[in-house]
Amino acid sequence: TVYSSETGEWGFTVSETKETEKGDIEAIGIVDILNKYNLEHIDILKMDIEGSEYEVLMKHVKNG
Repeated sequence: TVYSSETGEWGFTVSETKETEKGDIEAIGIVDILNKYNLEHIDILKMDIEGSEYEVLMKHVKNG
């Protein structure tokens, strides 16, 4: 779910929802991207997910 902190256009944060809750956006993982486009690896990856990059990358390393 996306929340506005009311500090201007850059003042948004996101919060993970439970699988039973409806969220504002769909999130996909790195493995999903690899599978969707039939890739063996990604050469360059740009993420701008406001501090969640570490969690995404470490989850990928731990699981894959």
